[in-house]
Amino acid sequence: MIPHMTLCVLFLPIDPASEQTFLENLTDEDNASYIVSVLSRNAMGEPLLQRQLWFDRLSLRMVRQLIFDPAGDILTDARYNDWQRYDNVLFPKRIEINRPKDEYGVVITMVKVDINKPVTDDKFDLEQPPGTELRVVGAQGPPKPPPQPPPSAAQKGSAKK
Repeated sequence: MIPHMTLCVLFLPIDPASEQTFLENLTDEDNASYIVSVLSRNAMGEPLLQRQLWFDRLSLRMVRQLIFDPAGDILTDARYNDWQRYDNVLFPKRIEINRPKDEYGVVITMVKVDINKPVTDDKFDLEQPPGTELRVVGAQGPPKPPPQPPPSAAQKGSAKK
């Protein structure tokens, strides 16, 4: 059995209410993998391949994930390599992600991994780079200055004199 906490950050859990799985044993000269195909149903009730999860047969670690579009074309091909323990949790040190339809790929190599460590609010405070303009997504026009508070009674009396 594959520990859920080890893989939850790498793929969505399988929903038995809406998804069906099939297990394939792929063993040839170059591979020894279990492939779990995850299928759902389209609006007409026809089976639809959502994704495939590839596991190394010896270690049972996930080594690859393919995500498909409704036509069956590959949207994402992710490969997970060099699994290591970080804070007593297995995690891949190297993740290769290819998106053939978007014509790009990325390789992520972990340098430092902290699992489930608290993150303080100051980690989300980013300074605006000099020479840039701040724009609020969804706002119309430039940002409006905050409204001024109404003058107090003492200020009103001194302004009339």
